[in-house]
Amino acid sequence: MKRYFKYDNSESDIGGTAYMEIDGDWAVRQCEIGPEDRSNSSVYDTMGEAPFLCDQSIDAEMLEFMNETTENDFTENWSKSMEHDNERWNDSKNMYTIGSNLVANILVFYPNYTLANIDQTVF
Repeated sequence: MKRYFKYDNSESDIGGTAYMEIDGDWAVRQCEIGPEDRSNSSVYDTMGEAPFLCDQSIDAEMLEFMNETTENDFTENWSKSMEHDNERWNDSKNMYTIGSNLVANILVFYPNYTLANIDQTVF
């Protein structure tokens, strides 16, 4: 069952609110929205670094500092985080279809996801 949370992340580089979609005990999508249209997500990082996603299972202790939110609130903020990269994201999905072979450098390998750098613009 998917659940949605948000929390203050004002001490991060973006300095905003972080949103997390959790399926079971694992984060599956994550984004942060800050002032002046600054954003970051588990797909693309507009701050010039690799994308991010929580690298451990989510337990009750971690949820203590988060506030549960709605799927609509998460989706609205997820969409905001992707506004700057929608064209690139769609191009990437068309270029690298599910099941196709590719060569990539693995950046992060965790139980819930693998983050690979395919060509310096696609992760």
